[in-house]
Amino acid sequence: MHRGDAAEAPERREDDVLSRAYHPQAIAVAVNTWRGRMIHEHESAAVFAAIVPQLMEAGATIDFKTTVLRCAMDEFRHAALCEEVVEFLGGPAGAEIELELEPVPWHDDCSPRVGALRNLLFASLTETISMGLLMEERERVQEPYIARVLQQLAADESLHARVGWTYLAALHEELTQVERQAMRDYMPVALGYLEKCLLEAMPLSPGNEPPLDVMADIFALGFSDSRKGRSLLYASIEEVLLPRLDAFDLAATDAWSKRR
Repeated sequence: MHRGDAAEAPERREDDVLSRAYHPQAIAVAVNTWRGRMIHEHESAAVFAAIVPQLMEAGATIDFKTTVLRCAMDEFRHAALCEEVVEFLGGPAGAEIELELEPVPWHDDCSPRVGALRNLLFASLTETISMGLLMEERERVQEPYIARVLQQLAADESLHARVGWTYLAALHEELTQVERQAMRDYMPVALGYLEKCLLEAMPLSPGNEPPLDVMADIFALGFSDSRKGRSLLYASIEEVLLPRLDAFDLAATDAWSKRR
């Protein structure tokens, strides 16, 4: 499994400065949002790292174990890149974060390989949707340095999105009927939790949207608006995730209607 390649190293260079003046409100939104992204990348790193011992217990092949470990390392790098963007935008250097990490479940109700598959597949479902959101942001970004960072994130996330699907494909024919049913039973929970997590990451602003000139600056600094993001979320679930999961006989479309 190989990742996409970014054209240029995304790390901040000495000559990277804002290419123009931006509305102060847009800068404030961007600082806060990139800081939130930094926290999310730390959390994703912890999730991928926690899946590695589960893959070991499940007897996964070495390529899956090393790929997932690489995903964790990528996410730590992404967190550092996001922190650099915060500083680039005038935010606090070395911004401290307090992580409240939820433990990655071991799924005692199923076999070790189904437990590992559930967690890795869920991580890749999240990354699959993130790919669509990153594409939207890359189309709108105008700040060259931030464009480089988004390009690197997208290049790495393509690998992160594929690994769970590839693991599902590798195990699909080997799963027993009991294990396959355990995966189906997990779908309403997984899809409901996926929806909850991603909606929380795209809060709707109370009251009116910022003026158009402020929104244009926000887009130029690497963000889509939450309403568009939510629309992309549901389109990705219904047009991409559910058909692919159904193709593996996981009854995902039915599970989506019963999500909880």
